[in-house]
Amino acid sequence: MTARAKGLAEWKMILKYPVRLALNPLMSTLGYLLPVLLSGSVIVSVVLDLPTEGPRLLSSTIGEDMFVSAAIVLLLGTLTVIGTLLSDISLGTLDPRIRLA
Repeated sequence: MTARAKGLAEWKMILKYPVRLALNPLMSTLGYLLPVLLSGSVIVSVVLDLPTEGPRLLSSTIGEDMFVSAAIVLLLGTLTVIGTLLSDISLGTLDPRIRLA
């Protein structure tokens, strides 16, 4: 109401108030999507025969090939850490309330 009374444009009000607040959960969720994009859901990937790492992880686990399984799990863990780092950096730049100190 105050912004409207001051004569702020409607699109500036929308970008400044609700969109800025809605970006925090969106950016924190996007960080965890990086490993999901590579691995996919294992069951869905096997059933639909999708070209992801999920079926390879499942077949190497069933075949007791621990080197391939460990490499895929290490890769997914690394992607999770990288995605979380990227989402934290983007949250720090988007939201001025988040301080680095």
